[in-house]
Amino acid sequence: MAATLWGHLHAWTFKRHAEKCDDLGVHIYHDKTTGSKDDLCSQSRQKWEESRNVAWTLKNKRPERLKDNLTEVEEMIQASQIVQVLWSSARFIQVLLSNCTLISFMVAKNSGDVGKIFIDKSLCGKLTDKINAGVWAEDFMLLSFCDKSKICCINFARKLPTDFRKLEKLAVLEPKISFIDLPGQVGGRLNRCLSLNTSKDMVSIWWSLASEEAWPWSPVAGDRARANVILIGVKGGKFDVLAYLRTECDPIHAAFSSQNPHHILTIESTPKNEGDNTIDSCVYEFYKNGVNRVSATSISLQAAVSCVAWNKAADKLLLGCKDKSLVVYDCHRLVTQRRNIPFVPSEIAWHPVGSVVFIFSLQGDIQVFDMALAPVLLQLAGEGQNESRIFRMSEYFRDIKLSHAVWSCDSPLNFVSDGDVACSDNMFMVFQDGGLLCNLRIELGSLTLGRIGPREVIEEYIKHNQAEQAVNFVNSINWNDDGSSCFACLSAVMNYLLKFPLTDKREGLLEETLGCFYTPSRPINDVVVLQYREPLSRWSRRFFYHLLRYKKFQKAFMLAVDIGAADLFMDIHFVALDAGNIALAENAKNKALEIDSELLSTETDSSSGVEDDDCISIEEENNRVENGSLNRAGLNILANQYEAGNNTQDFVEQNAITGQSEVAEVNGEAELPENQQNSAMVLPLNTNITQDPDVWALANILANQYEDGNNTQDFVEQNATTGQSEVAEVNGEAELPENHPNSTTLLPLNTNITQNPDVWARANNIELETTENDGEEVIYL
Repeated sequence: MAATLWGHLHAWTFKRHAEKCDDLGVHIYHDKTTGSKDDLCSQSRQKWEESRNVAWTLKNKRPERLKDNLTEVEEMIQASQIVQVLWSSARFIQVLLSNCTLISFMVAKNSGDVGKIFIDKSLCGKLTDKINAGVWAEDFMLLSFCDKSKICCINFARKLPTDFRKLEKLAVLEPKISFIDLPGQVGGRLNRCLSLNTSKDMVSIWWSLASEEAWPWSPVAGDRARANVILIGVKGGKFDVLAYLRTECDPIHAAFSSQNPHHILTIESTPKNEGDNTIDSCVYEFYKNGVNRVSATSISLQAAVSCVAWNKAADKLLLGCKDKSLVVYDCHRLVTQRRNIPFVPSEIAWHPVGSVVFIFSLQGDIQVFDMALAPVLLQLAGEGQNESRIFRMSEYFRDIKLSHAVWSCDSPLNFVSDGDVACSDNMFMVFQDGGLLCNLRIELGSLTLGRIGPREVIEEYIKHNQAEQAVNFVNSINWNDDGSSCFACLSAVMNYLLKFPLTDKREGLLEETLGCFYTPSRPINDVVVLQYREPLSRWSRRFFYHLLRYKKFQKAFMLAVDIGAADLFMDIHFVALDAGNIALAENAKNKALEIDSELLSTETDSSSGVEDDDCISIEEENNRVENGSLNRAGLNILANQYEAGNNTQDFVEQNAITGQSEVAEVNGEAELPENQQNSAMVLPLNTNITQDPDVWALANILANQYEDGNNTQDFVEQNATTGQSEVAEVNGEAELPENHPNSTTLLPLNTNITQNPDVWARANNIELETTENDGEEVIYL
């Protein structure tokens, strides 16, 4: 058995069309008088459905009157054309008819039954002409007519409710109706189509050139009169014509992009000769009150196009052709893929997530594919198993003609409320003939949280051992749009394939799976590469050891070269030795040694720069010692032994209170105030006394009042020459050699001698006392 989507078909009707409606997965409403009390099968079926919160019959109590309203809806659908079907939430759907009647349905919470029906005929009396298209948002509605070159603009003073419990008639919302004359051909019947952008501030109106009447020979029509694509701006309750243009070729489909609210995606027929079915996929951009074509891509087809649909990411275009074929065009990879189906497609419905797509025929036949055009079975709940890949509605209902098929909006998780658990997704289908309304409820289970995403499709393939379909599906996902799902799917496929013994087929599948990241058919953003490079390297290592386990030395060696790790070559070396392949073992060992040597040379080059800087600094300090810039009298103000004790005391108190030292910086060095003695004797600011051997030694000599000048000079010269200080670290402090006098009176490690009064006093052998004065810390000698 292949990957399967399980579901229940809820037909919102009391009519029994075929005997196969008795299947467990098909639910039809019954009259209270239908059946006999002695009919054990009907009684058992009724108890089974009611135990699962599925309605057996509809209640007709006021104010809902479900049964009467459903019957009235069926009659209106047969009498009028269906203009638009729109999901407002996961349970709220609206249907607009050509007589301006707006029908709202509320889907039951725990099943696919109809919960409430609301019929609004407020616009029927205000607009007498029949409409052929319509779009609406929270505070406006636009309607087009076949016989008039005008568009009806309705502005509401109050917003349209998106919750069925707050639903009101349109007349209560204080509608204001206005009309706008449209550019283009005047007169005649034109099938004008409408499209609303994602930001809901622009509406596009377009029609096919083939539906236009012949233009008169004179006078010559201008651009406005020849336009067939018009943009209407909506802002603050006002509607204005923003731009218009005439396409170069005959448009088959046009709609706003779901990724850019100012981009219009069109599919135009561009036959070069008789029998040619080439089309152009064009992108138009609205910019500065004008519409310009940004790009155009030609796609060759074997037959004429019957239906068109873009996925939500706008990177895959699916075309249904009249020769019973499907063609998917990948905008990133710039490739087309073709697959034959048993019927002529008339409707295409991408799932909002984009993982699967439903293909419909005019008679209601359904076939499901994933984004890589691999077939997925659609199975209704029942005792038997459906081996056919086609789900045929004609087996359940006679004489039906599909009009619209629409998925419930986006993921149900976005609309979960009142503690509900979304475990399903709904496909609403409207059949024009007979007025049949059907809700196909796909049961996804609580573990998937009501989603048909990439991970759920991959799990279905793995569960049914469809490795090839899983790998193709992973290669179809866009890393730039959904990197987390790509990595999760890749990990699931790799983990599944690595559980089995290695064969040539599985080896190719493993390479293809890793190749979707390392050799992608479309470029991957650098940010995504950096994010998943490390986790993907672990899967590459697992694949390497899987190859090594089955003695695939050549492929393992090539993979180790790509990874560039020395330990992998050493593993090949030891395994090859055990296998008796001496030549391969030597090559692997040499390769490992080569990688280690390159790594060592790189580290040596990077560290040599640091060592050169250290040597330069030591040489500079030696020169400064020889030149007298570093001597006993020049170790900053801490080393200056002032003769006037009072001046010294005043200077310490003043700087201890302010927390600053009156030291001016001249060319990166510290300079004493002008009135201080020996102001020319300076030391670089912020000097760490334990990082420079000379400064450390001199500062500690001063702190310990080392009187023997000759010995001091010898000690400094010795340490300055060697570039090292004979200092031992004890409990975070520096300690002089044992033969050095007063070695216990030392300064802490890494002390900035120009910023700490305690160090200053310690270097000058002065004791400080600290007291608090009006909340300030004051240091006295």
